[in-house]
Amino acid sequence: ANALPLHMHSLANVRANLALAQGETERARQAQFPVLNSAPREPGMRLPLAFGDMLVGLSYLREGNPQKVIALLQPRLEAAERDVGRRSVVASMLASPLAAAHWLNDEPERALELLADRLDVIERIALPDPIILAYRTLSGIAFARGEEARALEYLAALREQGVARNVPRMVLNSLADQVQIHAVQGRVQAAAELLQEIDAMAGTFEQPLYRDLLRHYRRTAALARAYTCLARKDFDGAEAILLDAADAPPSARHSAMTLVARALLALVAHERGRPEARGMLAEVLSLAKLAGIQKHVESAHPWLAGMLSTAAVGDRTGEGAGHPASTPGRAALPPESPPPALAI
Repeated sequence: ANALPLHMHSLANVRANLALAQGETERARQAQFPVLNSAPREPGMRLPLAFGDMLVGLSYLREGNPQKVIALLQPRLEAAERDVGRRSVVASMLASPLAAAHWLNDEPERALELLADRLDVIERIALPDPIILAYRTLSGIAFARGEEARALEYLAALREQGVARNVPRMVLNSLADQVQIHAVQGRVQAAAELLQEIDAMAGTFEQPLYRDLLRHYRRTAALARAYTCLARKDFDGAEAILLDAADAPPSARHSAMTLVARALLALVAHERGRPEARGMLAEVLSLAKLAGIQKHVESAHPWLAGMLSTAAVGDRTGEGAGHPASTPGRAALPPESPPPALAI
């Protein structure tokens, strides 16, 4: 009796997964919603339904909308924990994107609660996205707390998982986040060496098996390269790369990655003394606030803290957006600047 519903769910999951790989988030949801909204949530259908719910949650994450992820997945997770247990495959599959959403939404403690005592189950599920999101969330939270060594350990573990499972996307995300950490800490050589490894992966993503992920590879590599340029104070190079990275498809125009790229473009403009810099940043932060990820975007680079404090001083003193209050090109790191958030 369940053969037809199971077949329909499997087909919807395949279509949605392919759409996500191609960056078509709306198409992914269109493949899922008719099935998810009409199917009875019976015990025998828990796993395919959870997979579908996870894919919809991923689509919202990639659009930079963590609040929709939370609204969708929180009740699903509570039901799974009640019915099959906290460490079940279904509950763990849902917990990873939900934790990532809470991290983006500036709720790190809730993210840690969701991942606690689940990482081994998430690894056994062997789906790339839950593993990537879990490790990147744990790394991002550790780095934001000043635990850099621990953050890098999580990323090294993610890379090991990617190599062992032959999943290049896992390796790519690990390397890109490592580049960002080293770059903002001023370790230009370490960042450049890791960037070379990212560049060497281009041929992999150009192969037919991974070609749907090529755009994701190029944008991820571009952002890593931009961070390295900023560490060198190569603002010309950073600007050219960021203009490309910020040119996102419609579905990703408000994603965390796109808004981070645009915030860094504003930073480059500020460092060059351009009067439009503060207006550029204000618009980006306004969009980020609508999505609930403002703090995440503000933390994209430590130098942004100086720019934000300058804007605050300017607002209090009546200084206009066309009159920067700090010396351009100085790129000073304020003593109390928070570590950057890793872009999703």
